[in-house]
Order: sequence, then structure tokens, then C-alpha cells
Amino acid sequence: MEGKHWKGFLDSVMQDSKKRKLVLLAGAVLIGIIFLSTFWGGKEDRKEKTQPVSQISEETYVAQLEDKVKNLLSGIDGVGTPQVMLTLESSSEYVYQSETKRSSDQTGESGTAVQQREDSEQTIVMVEGDNGEKQALIRTELTPKVQGIVVVCDGADRIEVQAQIVDVLTTAFGISSARVSVAKAASSGG
Repeated sequence: MEGKHWKGFLDSVMQDSKKRKLVLLAGAVLIGIIFLSTFWGGKEDRKEKTQPVSQISEETYVAQLEDKVKNLLSGIDGVGTPQVMLTLESSSEYVYQSETKRSSDQTGESGTAVQQREDSEQTIVMVEGDNGEKQALIRTELTPKVQGIVVVCDGADRIEVQAQIVDVLTTAFGISSARVSVAKAASSGG
């Protein structure tokens, strides 16, 4: 029934010259708007998107985390001056901007079973870099997860200090206590 309604509408448009001209004019205006939209603000927007993501080396990232942990732990009563070693599960991971195109088909005659087919195609968005080369558009950078932390400090022989260190680090990094090791620092006396 719905198909007959559309067919009747299209037949009336095709037979009436005023309606046909109106539809053609609307189509031409839409095509013109689409064409002109490529000139409006396109280059400025692309330049903002293609700015390089702040990329630091893994070693620098680990060193910065270790410094933050040292500063944090040195604020706990009884820790003293901690030494910290931190390991990562993996390196940084990039998530690229992508577009997904989906299409579906339905076939069948009235009163019979309908067959459905759905296709999906995902493509990574490419942009032109400053040097003219095409590169994938980075949507976000996922920082590496902490695998384990070792803390060596003066107060590690006190169980309450160990518990505080483990509690602080498991909370800060979302890791289990099995991934945190706290050891007593060697005495500097001879």
C-alpha cells in the first residue's frame, strides 16, 4: 500500500510541469549548497584537526610517572625518600578516526519470506599533512597501562607504611596489590 502511494505521488509530479520544475530547482539548489560548502571554512577546520598529537617517548612518560609517584609517596609520614621503578604493559596506542558505511537489502514478494542482507564497511579517515602527504587522522591516544610498581624506601619495615603505599598506588593506578612491591631501603651506614 505504501509503495502505491509513492508511485502515485511520483506520477503526479512527473505529469504536472510546475511540480516537476519545482523538484528540479530544489535538486539544483541542494547540489549548489553541497558544492559551495566545500569552500566554507574547510581548510581552517582541517588544519586544527591535523595538528600533531603530543607524542612523548615511552621512557619520558615512565620517568614523569615515576617522579609523580616519588612526590606523592614522600608526602606519606614515615616513607622517607622513596626510589620508584615503574613498568608498563604496552606502549601508547592510537585510535584513528573512521567512518562506517552500512547498507541493507530486503528481497521477497508479498506473502513470502523476506531475505535480508546487511553490509558494513569501515574506512579510516585520511587527511593531508603539512608536508602534503596523506596520513590517518588520530582521534585519541591511549596512554599505556601500568604493569607494576616497585618502591624502595626507609619506612618499608613498618607494616602501616607498607599498607599506605600499596593503598595509594593501587588507587592511583587502578591496579591490584599484587602488582605493587614495597621493600626496605638498605641502610647507608657502614
